[in-house]
Amino acid sequence: MELPDKSSILGLALTLVFIATSIYTFSTTPKVVTIGFVAFAAMMMGGLLALRDIKSHKMIVWLYGMSGGAAFASVMLFILPQALNLSKNFGAAGIIAGFLAGLVLHSASHRLTHSVTKGHSSLWSVSLHSITAGLIIGLIYNQMPSAALTLGLAIVSHKLPAGYMVADRLKRDRESFWMKLLLPASGIGAMASLVNIFSVSLGTTSRALFFGFSAGIFLHLALDFIPNPEPESHLRKILTGDEDPHHHELDEITIHCLASTIIGAAVIILAALTV
Repeated sequence: MELPDKSSILGLALTLVFIATSIYTFSTTPKVVTIGFVAFAAMMMGGLLALRDIKSHKMIVWLYGMSGGAAFASVMLFILPQALNLSKNFGAAGIIAGFLAGLVLHSASHRLTHSVTKGHSSLWSVSLHSITAGLIIGLIYNQMPSAALTLGLAIVSHKLPAGYMVADRLKRDRESFWMKLLLPASGIGAMASLVNIFSVSLGTTSRALFFGFSAGIFLHLALDFIPNPEPESHLRKILTGDEDPHHHELDEITIHCLASTIIGAAVIILAALTV
């Protein structure tokens, strides 16, 4: 197929852009560059986990739960209050718009499954999310330079399970995945650094809309990654394969879903209270 070649070439090109822009902006925006490299490393580590062919349901659950809970808590603690403090009405409107935009992106990525394999669908879906997240993260630190590093790190923590999901599905399709993973891995850092090179100035209303939109779209992303063993969920598709777990197995998995999500959120809350 032609698609794998395109994704590999684009991934390599975007990685070069990521490295070049990171070097250029590190002295002025070290937080953004750090977040970009953590996201890159997390995605590639997900690929390493896929190589191990993980059999433990609990490990996969905890990967999803910790990252989903951390992202959810970060949105609620750092981004959403900023939007509402700037303007309750415009901030709330931005939150609604962002959440709905997340639904649209999710639906659009799902439609890819009708024309390509599951592995390629996941690859392009996660790549689109990475580029969008990079744009938003870049703007957040551009508009709010004092924002804690914890915020960005918590948001990109989901790249570890996302990297595992993409690599695992590509592997099931008997496709090599290392070069392809470069595309979503470098997307966040490249876009975030580019935004800070071309600095953007926003008024109060625009800032409220932007932070609200960011909160909404990241809230949707966090909820999408919070583990849920119900049918059609990310987790169910990874865990079941060709067979559905028995009811007693699902009950145990549900407990781990809740525990991992709560602990992931608690870590961010404690970090916010102590910093």
